[in-house]
Amino acid sequence: MPESEFQKIMETYDRDPGAGLTDALRYLAGGVHCRVIYGVIGEMLLQAGELKPALGYLEIGVRLNPRDPVAQLVFGVVLAKTGRFNRGRAVLERAYSLSNDDQETKRQLAIATAMLGRFKEDATMTGRGREMLKEIVVRDNGNAEAMVDLAQSYLMAHDFFEAFEWIARAKQSDPQSEFVNMIYADIENAKRKLESDRGFRDNIEKRKVIKAYSGPKPADDEDMDEHLAKQFEIEELINRLNQGGQTPEEIAKVMKQLEKIGLAGQVTAISDENSPEAKVASEYIGAHQRFDDVEKKLAPEEIAAPGRELLEEKTGRKRRQNLILRLAHQGRPEALAILEKFKTGAQGEWAVWAKMAADECRAFMNSDGEKPGMFFSSL
Repeated sequence: MPESEFQKIMETYDRDPGAGLTDALRYLAGGVHCRVIYGVIGEMLLQAGELKPALGYLEIGVRLNPRDPVAQLVFGVVLAKTGRFNRGRAVLERAYSLSNDDQETKRQLAIATAMLGRFKEDATMTGRGREMLKEIVVRDNGNAEAMVDLAQSYLMAHDFFEAFEWIARAKQSDPQSEFVNMIYADIENAKRKLESDRGFRDNIEKRKVIKAYSGPKPADDEDMDEHLAKQFEIEELINRLNQGGQTPEEIAKVMKQLEKIGLAGQVTAISDENSPEAKVASEYIGAHQRFDDVEKKLAPEEIAAPGRELLEEKTGRKRRQNLILRLAHQGRPEALAILEKFKTGAQGEWAVWAKMAADECRAFMNSDGEKPGMFFSSL
């Protein structure tokens, strides 16, 4: 790529990132052979938060520039950010070998190593990643970024006290950093709740026994990477919904993306995971495993009977839960009408059950068969 052409594209990008990306893609579409443009487009997409599209361009850029440590570094970082920790770590190791002991490359390799250890439940690997970060802190005489990485590593392991120790050091090293102060406030709040809130402590203890890798046993590292990549993509899309403020069209677009990935059913955004509503929502989800008849489809004329029983005051708690779930799975207007009627007078936990059941019923109504469609709601 001629220097003048590259400079022109980057000047446009500085003024208007969207226009700069369009110019870069147009230049590539012109069929001009260029070893640089793929990496440029990949980094532009990366800055726009489009990690998955960035991967393809960055991978081609690495193949065209196999001894460029920066190209290897960026590609490895994006692989890791999308959940492909095994491959990302391998690329970052190559980047570090080419980088002449660059400390930022070492930091990214350390993060990927610690994260991979977490998902593989390999304490030795996690420890190695943390040791590399500590080496950077010592060498740089207080690298705040490495301290934050260490804090977040311990935070993900629910070790709030060790996490707080490292974020406090990061705050002391870089007291003006908004990012450091934000993480400090979050960890300090979690540490305080751990010390004073028994319910929060119990919740954390339950989380500690949940495996970081939640999928089926992978056949190999590549299989694990692809499963985690899918998991990360789903979480990213759901986080986008949780942020709120989207138009109905934007929400519909995200829901279609979730369906394309393979997710089905309702997505419920919960503003406070420690609230009473969140606990009831978790109970609602878990109740699906306690009743083996909730998925049985009823004929339209059979829906009225469980509906009448649901609305009776004398109906017991466990039976009421069963009836709500059965109606939720019908995916028919008659069932939805009953759930909406129940929701009108529902209070406390039953208000949450009624809302989630009505949303689940709508998800089934959006389906084209036995598999529910997508439906988004919030608590």
